Amino acid sequence: MDGPPADISQQTVTGLEALIGGIFDDGQELVLDGDLYREIAPFVGQVSTAPVSPEQLAERFSRSHQALYDTAPTVLDYHYGGDGQRAILEHFGFVRQAFNTGSFDLGEQAPLPYDDASFDAVYAFHAFRYERSPDLAFAEIARVLKPNGILLGAVGHLEQVHHNALYNFTPLGLKRLALQAGLRLEEIHPAYDVFSWMLHRLRVMTTTRHDLQDLIRRDNFFHDQCAAYGLRLGRTPAEINLLQLMLSAHITFLIRKPG
Repeated sequence: MDGPPADISQQTVTGLEALIGGIFDDGQELVLDGDLYREIAPFVGQVSTAPVSPEQLAERFSRSHQALYDTAPTVLDYHYGGDGQRAILEHFGFVRQAFNTGSFDLGEQAPLPYDDASFDAVYAFHAFRYERSPDLAFAEIARVLKPNGILLGAVGHLEQVHHNALYNFTPLGLKRLALQAGLRLEEIHPAYDVFSWMLHRLRVMTTTRHDLQDLIRRDNFFHDQCAAYGLRLGRTPAEINLLQLMLSAHITFLIRKPG
């Protein structure tokens, strides 16, 4: 039996673009879930469909804080394993402390080892998927945030099973966890389409190769096709962003503690 063609990765990319492009070419409607639209539409980008990353949110907050207060913002790097996001946060001028959720179990209702109102920001990059009790984690983060402080980062949405992960989050679930902790959602952004993510994961699982990694970009073909389709139908940037959000592997978010 002949083996797979040498250019199978390029064939996969081309085929995926053609398949999804064909669906958009045949489309004439944009049907968005009513509850998602009512509850989440105010928090997606209203004027632009440009991708937004957690790093961009962190940089924007740090610059704004330093301009207002002439001092570096404090941040709790809330992470699972490794060294968290140290290089990124320090590069943006944060005064960082780190908390590794892998060595501390909030499922037993143990508090975070910090005083109330200790941090201007908490950066949680895919940490909540490992929490046995996300509601307790959010409550503790709310406690250690200063008034007007922010919780920002990313969570899994339609991502496939991840090592040791317990939870993925829907946009509504993320919003309601925040509200339950006395916080409020301010921004939510799509991150990576589930189709590219799924094919990349399948490729890794069956060959250990990462030759579809270039698909995993916020500004890839799927982003462009969504934007073009929405514009063809005369839809708003918010509606286009919701379309992408409904089909995202990850979600980028910014949540604030009221002052």
